[in-house]
Amino acid sequence: MPNRVDLELTMTVRAQLDSWAEGPTLAQLLQRPDAQIPHETKQDVVEGCRRAIVELWYGAILENRGVIYDTAADDIVIAPNGGVIFVDADGGKRCGGAAELFAALATLTLSVNRILDNSTERHKAYSAHGEAIADTLVNVFGLERALHIGNEIGERRDIFRAETRLLLVPIFLKRLERLKAL
Repeated sequence: MPNRVDLELTMTVRAQLDSWAEGPTLAQLLQRPDAQIPHETKQDVVEGCRRAIVELWYGAILENRGVIYDTAADDIVIAPNGGVIFVDADGGKRCGGAAELFAALATLTLSVNRILDNSTERHKAYSAHGEAIADTLVNVFGLERALHIGNEIGERRDIFRAETRLLLVPIFLKRLERLKAL
């Protein structure tokens, strides 16, 4: 049984799709100098987006809505209150199993890496994101459900694009195994 998820937050995020949204996109915010980001670090903002994706997916599954919105950094607006707003509903993808959730998280990861990664340390960036995805799933769903999701992703890894399959998935799975051993 998953941990209680703040579905009120999820519903608020969805409700905002029908109204005007003020704020920079995640891509714009990540391109700012660190000193211009109020109250949080860039990693905190990305984690908030990651958590919103997981909660939105969970809410879509519970309500049998079947849609998760585009999760690229230029399709996510960060509201002045720190809320996460998905603005490209046309880019919505069918929501189903763990592979679709991981694909949405991978889309966020790939777009964030393209913005932030100006170095040759791509593996280090994927390592941080892969571990953070595992941690987010454990925090939202609990370890048992996160391990179940990890098993499904591991079995279906061939469906993912090369960067995701070769870099993100193995790091994610290793992190889950380390958490299981604790």
